[in-house]
Amino acid sequence: MKREKLLASAGAAAILLLVLFSVFSYVRSEFQKRTDAEQKIQENIRARQAEVRQGKIALQTLRSLESRALRAGQGVDQSQTRYQQWLLDRVNRCGLDGAYVQSNNPSARKNGDVVLSFRLGANGTLPECLAWWQEFYSLERLHLMRNVTLTPQEGTRRLKIEATVEVYAMAAATDREVADGPPRALEAQRESAELIMARNFFVPPNHPPTLDVPALATHELGATLTLQATGKDPDPGDKLRFELVDPPNEATIDATTGEIKWQPAKEGQLDLTVRVQDDGSPPLNALQKITVNVHAATSKDRSQFALDDAKQAYFCGMTSGDDETNAWLQVRTTGVLHLLKAGDSLHIGSVSASVLRVNSRDLELLLGDRQVTLRLGQSLASVLPE
Repeated sequence: MKREKLLASAGAAAILLLVLFSVFSYVRSEFQKRTDAEQKIQENIRARQAEVRQGKIALQTLRSLESRALRAGQGVDQSQTRYQQWLLDRVNRCGLDGAYVQSNNPSARKNGDVVLSFRLGANGTLPECLAWWQEFYSLERLHLMRNVTLTPQEGTRRLKIEATVEVYAMAAATDREVADGPPRALEAQRESAELIMARNFFVPPNHPPTLDVPALATHELGATLTLQATGKDPDPGDKLRFELVDPPNEATIDATTGEIKWQPAKEGQLDLTVRVQDDGSPPLNALQKITVNVHAATSKDRSQFALDDAKQAYFCGMTSGDDETNAWLQVRTTGVLHLLKAGDSLHIGSVSASVLRVNSRDLELLLGDRQVTLRLGQSLASVLPE
């Protein structure tokens, strides 16, 4: 009897365990299904969130493109005219000449968008070309240059520029002026421009200019010293610009003519450094120093001893070179030398004249309405009216 009870209890326990195991397996299976479902929902949520983020980025990109594009649709003709005028204005503003901008047939894209095309041509130097390219890409528009060609013009430093310009117009873009687009930082482009300028393959190599100024001058404190700097450049077409290097406050120089004016503020041996620079690629320069011995003015009344520098200016020499003859006039009272050529203006003391011709042994001047001849060794006083 006991045994039968034990067997019955064992059977009941086994059945109970089997039922419990079945329940546990079912619960665990359902829990796993729920966990998997939650994970899948989370993955779907993350996927949808990623799609939303991508959509926002795409929308921002689209809005950015629309802000940089021209207006298509019914306003495309006006956009084409405005952009063509903007191109021409920017080319002229950078110093290029002979400029033209021709519009080509627009090319249609999806959703009513259009690509406008223009053919551009002009003439200019390499620095002017680089200035134009920087001006072009400084505006954050959907535009670019294609098929850019630079052709050197024989015997000059100028280039013939031709390029195709394309600009994107969108139907959803707002209608506004071309120059209203956002600006773009161009630091990297400026560095590239400097590299191009330093290695100009389009024209013959640049040669430095030469500078001629008096190396020594004597001057009286309180008076204004006038000197003349003369520059020459072996490259035809190069323009020269004069400047003083670290000048005292009282000294000035005419950047075009090279005339120096200085009223020294103290006595002693003072220096002026003159520089002349060309506009070649890359620009080159020449330096020369002038030493001025400044002495104190006499304590006596200067008016009774005043001298006219024109009466102490002598035609003392000539130089020839590069099919040009120059004349030298020295003011003996100051030691200043004046280098003159045909077409120069002369201002010494009471005399103002124009140089008509520099011949082999004489100098033809125009004094007012009189034409006079100054021979080698003569002073300006010898041709002044009595």
